[in-house]
Amino acid sequence: MSFFKKLEQEFGPLRISNEEELMPEEVTWRLVRPGCAEDVGTVHADSWFWALGHGRMPAGYRRFKIWIPLHTEPGRNGILCAPGTHRLPHPPYRVERRGGIMKPVLDVDPQSLGLRLLPLEPGSVFAFHDDLLHGGAVNTGMTCRISIEFTCLYEDSCGPVDEDRNTPNMGGSMMNGDRP
Repeated sequence: MSFFKKLEQEFGPLRISNEEELMPEEVTWRLVRPGCAEDVGTVHADSWFWALGHGRMPAGYRRFKIWIPLHTEPGRNGILCAPGTHRLPHPPYRVERRGGIMKPVLDVDPQSLGLRLLPLEPGSVFAFHDDLLHGGAVNTGMTCRISIEFTCLYEDSCGPVDEDRNTPNMGGSMMNGDRP
């Protein structure tokens, strides 16, 4: 896939994480049925899950997330994000056990965060910082939304860095086909 080559040009060699420790490399499939709010997770930053012990970061590595819609109805389903929140202090959240797993839950109204539904076509790629606040959108379309996601790991010595936060310099970038 050409987007992996573009990512490796920017970040160096990539590894896919195994935060649930099910397989050496984990790619998660998501199916979101029309009108089923229980099919989407709450707004969160992926770093919150790592802080709760979902996965172990190898020494000397950093991470970012990739989200790829496979079947969507742009404007009716997909991923929500709050642009720029990877650079801001995060809103308060609590931890709850849901489905046997400890999960972060926002203590503020998600609508106060400036969330935007990204208009991504199937096959687009959304790469984002793991401190970016995001979540799945309730599907208002007529068909199921299908997407895949995974966390990429790269060596500290590679890739762009935001010197203020010592983190990858990416709040979210979209690639559609071969266009950056």
